[in-house]
Amino acid sequence: MDFPSNNDNDVAGEDEDEVSSIFQRRHSNVEGTKRLMHKTRRIEGVPQLEPIKLEDRMTRLVVEPTHACHEFEQEDKQLENKAVALLQLMISTNSHRFFKSEAVKSLLLGFFKERMFEENISDYEMLHTTREWMDGQTQELFLDWESQKNRQTYARAMEKGVKWSDYGEEDEKKDIGLELEHEVFTSLVDDILLDFHL
Repeated sequence: MDFPSNNDNDVAGEDEDEVSSIFQRRHSNVEGTKRLMHKTRRIEGVPQLEPIKLEDRMTRLVVEPTHACHEFEQEDKQLENKAVALLQLMISTNSHRFFKSEAVKSLLLGFFKERMFEENISDYEMLHTTREWMDGQTQELFLDWESQKNRQTYARAMEKGVKWSDYGEEDEKKDIGLELEHEVFTSLVDDILLDFHL
C-alpha cells in the first residue's frame, strides 16, 4: 500500500510550477510580440529620411549671407559715412593748416569713428572737442602725455602717417612674447637644477 509521502507532494508542486512557468513564458512572449508589433507600426508610419547633400547646403550658406552679418555691415557703413560727413563739416567750417595733411584727416576720421562706436555722444560734442583740440585748448586728450617733447614727437609721428591702432597691438605682442620667453627660460632652468640636484 502506498502511503502519500512528502515526496509526492513535491512532485505535484513541481508539475504546477512547470505549468505556471510555461503559461508565464507564453504570456510574456505574447506581450513581447504585441509591443514589437506596436513599435513596427510606429516605425512604418514615420516617413523615410533622405540623405542630405552637405555640399549643396554649404553652398547655400556661403551664397546667402546671414541677416545679422548684413546688419553689421550696414551699421559699419553708416558709421563710416557719418564720420566722413563730420570730417567734411569740420574741414568746411575751419581753415586750419592742419587739414592739408592726409595724416590729420585720417586721424580725425579715426577719432570720429571711435567716438561714435564707443560712446554715445552728440555730433556737436565731437565737433566741439575736435575744434578745441585743433586750437590747442583741450587738456583731456593730453593727460597721458608726459611732456611737451613727447607731444611733439607724437604729433610728428602722426603727420608721417603712423597707424596708431597697429602700434598698441605690436607692443602687446612683444610684451607677451617676452613674458612667454621668460616663463620658458625659468622652467628650463628649474628643470636643469632639479636634474642636477637629484
